[in-house]
Amino acid sequence: MPTEQSVKKFDSKLLFGVIIGVLAVIILLGVFWLGTEVGVRRSSFACHWGERFGDRAPAPMMERFGRTGFPPDELREPDAANGAVVSVKDNEITVKDRAGAEKSIAITPQTVIRRGSATIKASELKTDERIVVFGAPSSTGQIEANFIRVMGEAPAINK
Repeated sequence: MPTEQSVKKFDSKLLFGVIIGVLAVIILLGVFWLGTEVGVRRSSFACHWGERFGDRAPAPMMERFGRTGFPPDELREPDAANGAVVSVKDNEITVKDRAGAEKSIAITPQTVIRRGSATIKASELKTDERIVVFGAPSSTGQIEANFIRVMGEAPAINK
């Protein structure tokens, strides 16, 4: 038969285990609640970010892109081109965009042309290859290219 002293030890160990278990559950519930609060705040920020974009965007950007923050399809930049290569000559590339407009690109010795991570020469460009050109407008109406990124084969709609 158990003695009175062994029963007290058993009761105190059991009581201690129950208290630790309850504290662990309370801590876990607190951590769960805190995680849901953080998630709700983050999602509400991301959900409404577009609505507040106009309040944070600089004025020239807002005039250019409107309240949505995206440029319209008909926006044409005088210092950039995006499209398929139509022809490659010594120091000139002709690019045709999706709308069918052709732009003349002047290549200078400082022009960097990249396909992936490799730097290539203008003579390595192929017709119907899609490129993105960044540069500055020249007095002749061409774009003097500073950087050209080769994106790969152009889709069939550009042909």
